[in-house]
Amino acid sequence: MNSLAAIKDSKIVYWLVVLFLFFLITSQLIFISVAIIFLLFAVYFNEIKSSISEIDIAFLTFFILTIISALFAKDKALASGSALLFVIYYISFSTGRVITLEKGTLCKAILFFFALLALFGILFYIFPNTKISVGTEEFKLIVIPPATDFEVKNSGIRSPSITPNPVIYSSIFLYFSTLLVLWGLSLKQKSSFRAYLMISITILLTIVAMFTSNSRSLFLIFPVVLTLGLLINGEKPTTLVNILSLLIIGLLIGIYLSTPSVFARIKTAILGSDYTSLSVRTDSYKSAILLFLENPILGIGLMNFHHYVPYYFGPYVHNLYLSLLVETGILGTLAFLTIILLIFRKFFQKYSNLTWFKVGIISFIISFLLHGIVDNTMYVFSIGNLFWFFSGLLINDNVA
Repeated sequence: MNSLAAIKDSKIVYWLVVLFLFFLITSQLIFISVAIIFLLFAVYFNEIKSSISEIDIAFLTFFILTIISALFAKDKALASGSALLFVIYYISFSTGRVITLEKGTLCKAILFFFALLALFGILFYIFPNTKISVGTEEFKLIVIPPATDFEVKNSGIRSPSITPNPVIYSSIFLYFSTLLVLWGLSLKQKSSFRAYLMISITILLTIVAMFTSNSRSLFLIFPVVLTLGLLINGEKPTTLVNILSLLIIGLLIGIYLSTPSVFARIKTAILGSDYTSLSVRTDSYKSAILLFLENPILGIGLMNFHHYVPYYFGPYVHNLYLSLLVETGILGTLAFLTIILLIFRKFFQKYSNLTWFKVGIISFIISFLLHGIVDNTMYVFSIGNLFWFFSGLLINDNVA
């Protein structure tokens, strides 16, 4: 028992978590992140086992419903395998719920990952047709593909970093930026200069991500969530104005330097041509609604959407909630939403005084759920894992 306590309280756990986050954030060597989370889950299993709650029951219900749905799916193997994905998500959530974690270490690691992603984003932006990698032919850790490897017509998207998809790259900044800004503000008691330096670096790196990936969701959602996070954290109006002013100045500089800019993507999406992300999404949403009406109870099975409609941007609907409706039906969607509502209910029941770290995690979750209106990053394994791990941290008594 003492040895178990020693492991739990040691720096080894911190660095395992940092490694876990590194492989998820960069989407590199995902199998290592899975191995780490299973190891952490094993260490904390006794605590997890003794804390079975209605959230666990809701997870189990959702899993059972997806398995039943898979029995009637066109591609039963794919639907069943996708259902098992949520088992790993549950393990990530359960580990986040009980793990002991030093939030300062975590924020420093995330800021470092931000800088790493932004650096490779800039390199790719400067050398768009050059493949950059670290490692041998058999074992490559970091790869930046040439522009032709990932490009969407009429939108200017190119894979901008060591992540394999620009959606992953921009999502990381969208979900974590408010947390890092709040971390910077928490340093004001020690040093105002250091606090605003951290905030400025975070905003600068986020703006780099906006314009190197031409991310509309990052551009449109981040200011809203940042403002909301600052308000929930009880920041003074002057602080709010100062931070938003930094963001606006950075955006104006980015607009001046960026060609094509994120605005070109917004214009193309709205006015566009025969192939734009808006028109494609609209078509897929209509197809999803029609499919849901034909299979309203259990849906068509996870990841089976592309068996019924043309292959758009991916094998699923680019809307989290429509994806759930069409693939898991009313029952599965209600089970999923119940998990989210129970997490929020438990959090607000237990924590009357919100710390900056908890507000940062709430901002993460809100960003993810808002982003779900236009995309479905739940099906991106690395991002889905991050979401559930931090959802667990939200109701973790060991992390203030």
